[in-house]
Amino acid sequence: HNKNKPGNRRLQQTLEEYYEQDEAADKFEKTVLSEVILNAMVANGSRFLIRDGEKNHGVWVQVSPDKAREKISHDFRNLRNEKKKATDKARKDGEPNKVNGAASGVSWNPKRPRSAKTSAKQNQMHDTKRLFGV
Repeated sequence: HNKNKPGNRRLQQTLEEYYEQDEAADKFEKTVLSEVILNAMVANGSRFLIRDGEKNHGVWVQVSPDKAREKISHDFRNLRNEKKKATDKARKDGEPNKVNGAASGVSWNPKRPRSAKTSAKQNQMHDTKRLFGV
């Protein structure tokens, strides 16, 4: 997608604002955060569009809220990867714990352990699915 379009820049700015919350969130909270961002963007007049038909000649159509939420989640993952690459590059260049130009005493860990809260939610979800035969 074109990162210079106003809507895409607005989405990127919003993702930056919510980045820390997304990093601290469990899977359920990430879904809720994506919905919050989607609702805020739509309330401000933004739309999530895809080209329907030929790549360069198709008509732009609005996607479903679920697809838009998936895009927001995907963009959060991309942002996380970009930040990790920046951190890795800073370390490689001899600047340990440097993240986006600011010194940080916290190292990035891609595999966070599950919190007790997350584990309890997942156990509850599993029990609910088993109860309803899902």
